[in-house]
Amino acid sequence: MRNLLLCFSLLAGLSAGTLRAQAPASPETNYLFKNLKLPKLRCTGMLTDAGYVQSSIHGKAAHGFTMNMAAVLQGNWATGMWMDVQSARNIRLPVSQAVVKPSFTYVALGLSNELLIAPHRVVNVSLPLRLGVGLASYDDRGTYVWEYNGETWTQVPLNLMRGTYFIAEPGVNVSVNLFKHMSLSTGANYRFSAGNAQTGTGEDFSGLNLRAGLRFRITDDGSAGKCCCCKCN
Repeated sequence: MRNLLLCFSLLAGLSAGTLRAQAPASPETNYLFKNLKLPKLRCTGMLTDAGYVQSSIHGKAAHGFTMNMAAVLQGNWATGMWMDVQSARNIRLPVSQAVVKPSFTYVALGLSNELLIAPHRVVNVSLPLRLGVGLASYDDRGTYVWEYNGETWTQVPLNLMRGTYFIAEPGVNVSVNLFKHMSLSTGANYRFSAGNAQTGTGEDFSGLNLRAGLRFRITDDGSAGKCCCCKCN
């Protein structure tokens, strides 16, 4: 009986080995860009911007603050996230009820890309391009209503209108390196806006943006450098 079991085991092993040996190899997958070698991008630092922004909405002056956080790639390309928050008190939109204290708020956020031109120089130029969405809200801050947030009831200004827009903002910045880790930055962007809502059309939000603020830099070795993305002490 043992000899019989042993024979069956040997036959099973030989059969499995034969099947594995005869199994065809899986064909290699071919694709169009098989030999394309993408360049390796190296992060060489970080940028943080904070400042003041002024623009025109519905033909009225709007102002607020702007923020930007970006990683610097290969020393001359910054990519990250940005946000603007602007408000205007002198915008009045047609509504069916009396407005005690009108308030217009505009929030924009999205992806930022910026070409840094000779950032190691004391005075340098950069070309930003911002893409994202804009959120507009028209409220009456003289009238408050109760709102339930899931846990408690709170009083909030009465919202009259809301709108969402797609925006693209190309521009130019001029920076002056004050210290090794900080620059004074000014610039101008033109906001192209597309969308149509109760708060206005895209044309009502398109226009020139003026910016001024501070830029903080950290180089790839964790220390502050004169320029924002390379070691040039």
